[in-house]
Amino acid sequence: MTTSAAGATPPPRWLDANAVRLVLSGLVILFWELVLIRWLGASIRVVAYFSNLVLISAFFGLGVGALATRLPWRLERWIAPLLAFATLLGVWLGGVGHHNPSREDELIWVGRPFGLVRPGGAASGAIAASVLLAMVYCTTALVFVAFGQYLGRLFRTHPPLRAYSLEVGGSLLGILLFALLSRGQASPTVWFAVGFALLVATLPPRRGDLLAALVLGIAVVALTRPAVADFVWSPYYRIAVDPIIGWAGSHDTGRQVRLHFETREEAIAHARKNGFTYTVREAKDRKIKPKAYADNFAFTRREPWTH
Repeated sequence: MTTSAAGATPPPRWLDANAVRLVLSGLVILFWELVLIRWLGASIRVVAYFSNLVLISAFFGLGVGALATRLPWRLERWIAPLLAFATLLGVWLGGVGHHNPSREDELIWVGRPFGLVRPGGAASGAIAASVLLAMVYCTTALVFVAFGQYLGRLFRTHPPLRAYSLEVGGSLLGILLFALLSRGQASPTVWFAVGFALLVATLPPRRGDLLAALVLGIAVVALTRPAVADFVWSPYYRIAVDPIIGWAGSHDTGRQVRLHFETREEAIAHARKNGFTYTVREAKDRKIKPKAYADNFAFTRREPWTH
């Protein structure tokens, strides 16, 4: 029979407060990683071309955050502000264009339908692709640096294998949660609301930090809603909804659509119902003059024969 030495610290329980935070941290980190991958890729077209950009920056940030565990600064209080900035970055950078690095006379359209650079304003409203990608990479990396340091501090509260098991279990739950939301075609508004609610439950119980996270979460949901409302978010893609035909596979197919109505009144009523600007052009009767190839050789032909 063995007894512990007097004054020795008893080993932590499997399900103490820090263990719960380890599970929640793994859940929140994987959930927000998937949210940012989908949100920034859908909002900023060039980020979708570099499909692993956000993933690599998240891995880099978590590694740097783990190394920063010994620093005296507690970065977890910056998680909510950095997440708010990263999500709103998608709205802002989704509203500007950037020059194609291969040719000066080409533009890559980024983000929302019908283009983002106003006619005649391409030069003033453009951002270089390298600058745009660097902004996204650095912003998302900073988010996960703060996450990584907080996770590293929590790892110290349990034996390594146990802490890793708890974190991996939480990560699997985060993947499952986002998969279920995507399966239900939930919009980013729901993603952000769930993500900030989970963050409030994960952070240390400091009133100021929790209140800031709550306020920032409400602000993000409100400010991103206009950029989300015009789309349907399938489990894989952001789909633009055309007001005429319902589903649209292009940014502007309205000019290619032809609708047929029985009467002029029905066409006008449809245009007014959907708020379309319309112009009525009266149909002209076509006069068809009968012709035949044999007329080229008729004796009554007045014009000279040309063939």
